[in-house]
Amino acid sequence: MKQSGNKISKIGIMGGTFDPIHMGHLILAEQACLQFHLDKVLFMPSSQPPHKGEVSPAAYRQDMVMAAIRGNERFEYSDMELKRDGFTYTSDTLTELQEEYPDTEFYFIMGADSLFTVDTWHKPEEIFSRAVLLTGNRMDTPGDKLREQIRYLEERFGGQVRLIDMPDIAISSREVRKWCAQGRPVRYFVPEPVYEYIQAHHLYRKEKPVEDNKEETMKPDRLAIKEKLRHKLGMGRFEHTMGVAYTAACLAMRYGASQEDAEIAGLLHDCAKQYDNDTLLKKSTKHGLPISEAERKNPSLLHAKLGAYLAQHKYDVEDPKILDAIRYHTTGRPEMSLLEKIVYVADYIEPRRFKAPNLEKIRRLAFQDLDRTIYEIMSDTLDYLRSMPDSIDETTKAACSYYRDLYESRKEEGR
Repeated sequence: MKQSGNKISKIGIMGGTFDPIHMGHLILAEQACLQFHLDKVLFMPSSQPPHKGEVSPAAYRQDMVMAAIRGNERFEYSDMELKRDGFTYTSDTLTELQEEYPDTEFYFIMGADSLFTVDTWHKPEEIFSRAVLLTGNRMDTPGDKLREQIRYLEERFGGQVRLIDMPDIAISSREVRKWCAQGRPVRYFVPEPVYEYIQAHHLYRKEKPVEDNKEETMKPDRLAIKEKLRHKLGMGRFEHTMGVAYTAACLAMRYGASQEDAEIAGLLHDCAKQYDNDTLLKKSTKHGLPISEAERKNPSLLHAKLGAYLAQHKYDVEDPKILDAIRYHTTGRPEMSLLEKIVYVADYIEPRRFKAPNLEKIRRLAFQDLDRTIYEIMSDTLDYLRSMPDSIDETTKAACSYYRDLYESRKEEGR
């Protein structure tokens, strides 16, 4: 990187694993250049960021970045982080750059999702003191939430955060990898040279065809989910969410279900609770979700269905068992799967609950007899909802009837 005479340079930094680099990265960098009059943007693949799992070999990622930016005179490749041993930290990179180029203004470019986790990064105060943060807006992040987060970061760290006005580009490296693994086309999601490189090097493919691996699904990153939810949900709702995830994992241990699946479902069961009733109804309609009469009269009931949609499309949950556990955690349904039962019960008994009737009895029963626990919860819930008939969903009635009959038949058999 060269200094331009006595003029203060304005340099953007585009970091990340770039596994692979995609069109969203390039559009974000281009708009940052245009709107903030940057002299250039350094594309800087990281070696091993602390918040990521295993990444593709550095040589592949480096080649793809260089191929993607070739021909744009304002885009420049940097191997600064790839040369560093161990974990790579943005704070270290900015410190090193500022010491080497003291007359340069640095702008760190990130997606809006990273804006909600940057305060958990290594030495965030160093990042804010050494660079202006530039972030793209996102359609799935309400504008007031984004502005609230910007105010919080600027007040806490004393730095500057600026918005890049750009179209919402719903592309992620994870999505590109997933599509490659499924044998789906990714052309036009990535630059043509990157597409050709992926094809030539057989990147991101599974060893067997997808049809032979129906049971194999990519598990989402639970730590990343927690960090997103921590900033999207209010503190009370987030604490409830963590309680449900913990309780669901405990019940999974007791009944032999997947603890990981239970924790993920518990984390995401209320991921749509951030929306008010009007927004729940609008988003559910927009995404073509079925809406019952009870849900239309009381849209708060829609948070479970919309939550399942968000879990799949925003949090990368592929497993239909987890999605169903989220979808039915409020209403229940007849013949629930083991995971559905676990999340339904965990939502009711998690440690921060204290208002429900017979709670101590139900908590003890939950680790002894799951089906009877569900019957007890549903009975108490219906008793409570009878004063609000518009809030009783037909699925809940059917579920209660099913588990009542199951309980009665077991009593007759002396079980």
